[in-house]
Amino acid sequence: MLANYLEGINARGVILASGSVGRAKLCTQMGLRYEIIKSGFAEDADWRSFSSPEEYAMFNARQKLAQIDSDKIIIAADTIISLDNKVYEKPADKAEAMQMMRDFSGRTHKLITALVVKGLTYSEHLETTELTVNELDEETVEAIGNTPSEWKDHSGGYSIDLKLGCTIFNKVNGCFYNIIGLPISSLSKILLKEHKEHLRVQALKNN
Repeated sequence: MLANYLEGINARGVILASGSVGRAKLCTQMGLRYEIIKSGFAEDADWRSFSSPEEYAMFNARQKLAQIDSDKIIIAADTIISLDNKVYEKPADKAEAMQMMRDFSGRTHKLITALVVKGLTYSEHLETTELTVNELDEETVEAIGNTPSEWKDHSGGYSIDLKLGCTIFNKVNGCFYNIIGLPISSLSKILLKEHKEHLRVQALKNN
């Protein structure tokens, strides 16, 4: 269980390579003590040049991690929204945010997080959560569009933990925390593996 090893993990130092408030909250909730170092990666790759949305997300996560040079444990992630193999980025304006809501209305889309963790070990993980959106009337679509805080800087044009975003979903299949920004159960397993490798290396040094 990760909680039993948090002291050792935190003592080594943890870097969260993300400016995401949601990811920071989840790391705090897990009991991690971390510093935030935002990656300098521009995230300007064209998703259409990749074979799948998953490959695109993993490319972004790898690049974010590659920008950080440290002996500490580094956590990097990238979350994307996909419907019909199309990637929905952060909307540029109100009109685009509203069109995204129309596209999602009454349908099930995927929220995909690519997670990369580097310490003594290196781990990659893809987590997919499926979200089914209610049939949205135009009044709801307009309400979201008229509230920039609901869609601005959010992939897919929504945030499930905001006032309007939390009301539009009919069903969630998969890890809920993934929607906030990190699949913390999977991250816990990766960190536990990393810590066990650290203990193994320390034992060899002490022999």
